[in-house]
Amino acid sequence: MHIDVNPCNGGLGAQLLIHGFTPEESRSKYGNVESMQQVLAQAGIAPEFIDKPSLQLAHNLLGKPEDGQFAETLEEIHSIIVASGVAPTDDEVLGLRIAKSYLMEEDELTRVKCRLGNEPFDVTEKSVDAATLVEVGDLILSFTGIKKGVPGIGVFGAAIPTGPENSPLPRPGNAILEEEFRWVALKRGILVVEDNTFKILGPRTADRDCIRVSHDRMSVRILLRKEDDDDFKPTMKYLEKMILERNFAFAPDMNKVASAFDAFAATGKNQEGLILSGKASTPGKNGRLELLINPEPLLPEPDKAGRVDFKSFSFFRTVKKGTPLSKVIAPIPGTVGIDVFGQAIPPKPVAAYSHALGGNTELQLSDPAFVIAARDGRLVLSNGVPEVVQVLQINEDVSLKTGNIAFPGSVEIFGDVRDNLEIKAKGDVEISGVVENGSIVSEGAIVVKGGFTGSGKGVIKSKLSSVSIGFIRNQRIESHSDIIVYNEVVNAQLCAMKSITMKTLGNSVVGGHLLAYTGIEIYNAGSRTGVKTILEVGKDFEVELELNRKKAAFKEVETDLAFLEIMAAKLQGLIRWGTDVKGDIRLLEQRSRGVTQILKPMRESLAAEVRALEARLYNPGDCFIWVKGEAFPGTILRFQDRNLILKASAQGKRWRFKGNSGAVHAADRSFADFA
Repeated sequence: MHIDVNPCNGGLGAQLLIHGFTPEESRSKYGNVESMQQVLAQAGIAPEFIDKPSLQLAHNLLGKPEDGQFAETLEEIHSIIVASGVAPTDDEVLGLRIAKSYLMEEDELTRVKCRLGNEPFDVTEKSVDAATLVEVGDLILSFTGIKKGVPGIGVFGAAIPTGPENSPLPRPGNAILEEEFRWVALKRGILVVEDNTFKILGPRTADRDCIRVSHDRMSVRILLRKEDDDDFKPTMKYLEKMILERNFAFAPDMNKVASAFDAFAATGKNQEGLILSGKASTPGKNGRLELLINPEPLLPEPDKAGRVDFKSFSFFRTVKKGTPLSKVIAPIPGTVGIDVFGQAIPPKPVAAYSHALGGNTELQLSDPAFVIAARDGRLVLSNGVPEVVQVLQINEDVSLKTGNIAFPGSVEIFGDVRDNLEIKAKGDVEISGVVENGSIVSEGAIVVKGGFTGSGKGVIKSKLSSVSIGFIRNQRIESHSDIIVYNEVVNAQLCAMKSITMKTLGNSVVGGHLLAYTGIEIYNAGSRTGVKTILEVGKDFEVELELNRKKAAFKEVETDLAFLEIMAAKLQGLIRWGTDVKGDIRLLEQRSRGVTQILKPMRESLAAEVRALEARLYNPGDCFIWVKGEAFPGTILRFQDRNLILKASAQGKRWRFKGNSGAVHAADRSFADFA
């Protein structure tokens, strides 16, 4: 007796096939459910794809077949899905607007086709809904974009791509042109949907507009398409005449016209090609500031022994009065374009730099102009504009003695930040000691030369810059830029809008969750005891937080609307059938309808915001995770919510994640390793 694993549902599922069944062998070889799990594992199915309740059901059936019912029991076991992968998600059309009505009922389509075959089109069109009639150039539908579906993963680890069946729209027929984010009618007729295809049923004619000018008048295409209901046979002279009548400013590529015509005449297959292009205008550049001094902290490098002398090192940039901070770059005008009819296309106008200067800076009028420091102080950026701020220096611990700190500039602390105290600053924050369960929130960069420790109640958050820290245990750090760690990271939550980097060798990330938008570069990951350690790249944590808030709000509005619709139906029933309906019942029904009218646009607005956030959630570019030392079993690599659980140690590995296709590359790992 032996058991095979049979893929099903296109590789998204797996079933068991039992051969040579005998009760004795079943009890001896497969006496517990773990032995059947081993069969699936040996076949290459990852543990996270195994449906344990279904596998337990199959095992229970295998152990209890009654005499004479072996065949029925085995048939039931064979039908159970014991492992399931991740199905691909459909594409989603964003901002879809259907501009025309269409016919799609089978009886109605049959009736219209019959009439078109027996009477002139002008007669038939009078009997159909006028909203379904289209003329050449009419807009059929438009949308703002398409959110591509996510490929699935089969139970054996193979990628399952999205396919045409995942398209959220019917196909466009030959009489409909797909332009960017819009579909346009190429002929006059009645718009219908048949066989999941948009078609235009129109008069039989040998004439057709085969030269298509784009909506922006910047390109011209030849379109030779034959419909099922006509016998379109153009001639080269006919095409030349159509081109001549358009009065284009430039001569189209007649070689491409002739090539498309010859191919259409020889094969009857659709032909399409670009034959003329205008010259697009090039955008100019507004005036701007070009920074002359990098305001990000200077980061000390470890010595040969892996040590850093924090005491003798100043992280932040200080400037003297009169120091040039940035240069004012003059605006650069764009160039004029020209469309296919010779009309000029002016570029968008540009503007000189006119934003307010940062605090304690002034404009030095010269050619070019410079922004200079008006006083000594620390250089910081505020929304991309340099400013010089004074520094609040605290020569002791931040404790109950000092209380919480809130300061409009930079803060420099020469001691520790004690348990549960807060620091809020507009500028940079530098702490020489340790932060214990505190809250540090700043718009500038944050440097903690000691570390960040405690029971998990604290947070360090740089809203606009980076965070540099000695070590972190059990706490959370959020950075709008990079996070740089010099020593160990234990059971911590690190979220960076750029990268997370460990500067010294020999230290480890043990437990917790590291999330970076672009890349993670550390030494060791996890531990020999298999502590769960998540290293994730490719996701914007700020967008994720906002997305979760919007989804919660959307769900709340959906719940309220569902309740109001039920209540409105009951109230309307009372009003419709009641013989003595009191005024308060009518008033309540009117108010429920009023609230519903308010909530519905709110729901649509929230749904649009959720879609927009989902489109921004993942990094479209390449990402990486680099473990320079050892990545221990139990370490989880995650990219766009797809996991790889390391089952064996990996030494000095760099994993690269391809943003556009979702492919994953490493020196000796395949895509099949990823779940």
